[in-house]
Amino acid sequence: MIFILKIVYDLFLNLRYKSNSKLSKMSVIKTKELLKALDYGLSTMRKDEVSFWWNYQGRDISICSKNQMKQQMRIWRDLFKKLKIWVKEFNNKTVEHNNKKYYSLVIQPSGDDDCPFIDPLAMSLGLIVSGYVMFFISEKNRDMTYEYVTKCAVDDVD
Repeated sequence: MIFILKIVYDLFLNLRYKSNSKLSKMSVIKTKELLKALDYGLSTMRKDEVSFWWNYQGRDISICSKNQMKQQMRIWRDLFKKLKIWVKEFNNKTVEHNNKKYYSLVIQPSGDDDCPFIDPLAMSLGLIVSGYVMFFISEKNRDMTYEYVTKCAVDDVD
């Protein structure tokens, strides 16, 4: 039974690697390929999608809808209250890619969970900071997310 599950899992991974960008199997992330994948992801975004980030487990760029962001904001707020993460305003930056502006929110683990890595997507966009970097399409949504997480505001993501 375990052998069959392993075959199915391997088959699933092979199909997944073929359907995704080259990033899925890369051990070295090339900025050019990363930005190419970003361009593709941004070109396919729907109106209800508000942000994107580098997914460490999937080694790809993930896109977040409004509903997903609302759930994530609750998780971050809870972790922030418990002092398990840091969300510092001075990390809220504006980056430009292909003449469009994107707005960063950096989530950094605190204490024993310190974050020793630099986000490769953020680095490709010129932002060198440790932690998980979420890029928003709208500055207003980034700022509302920051306020909600750090000050428990009740505003909603547009």
